[in-house]
Amino acid sequence: MAKYDSKFGVTGVLELDMMRITEETKDAIKVYDLRKILGKYDGNNVKFSISFDSDDSEFLVTDEDSVESDNE
Repeated sequence: MAKYDSKFGVTGVLELDMMRITEETKDAIKVYDLRKILGKYDGNNVKFSISFDSDDSEFLVTDEDSVESDNE
């Protein structure tokens, strides 16, 4: 039996209130309609994944953190 596999991937800014994802490349700015993308899969068994890149500097130890832990 043949298997049909459909995937969509984009890296951009999610604007949930507008239901869109804006992707900026070196050549263009593309805006994707999230409702249309999800509509393609409506009624099917899906695997959903989402992630984001984040500045992890909030987890770095600072001089202030070191002083606070020394005082405890």
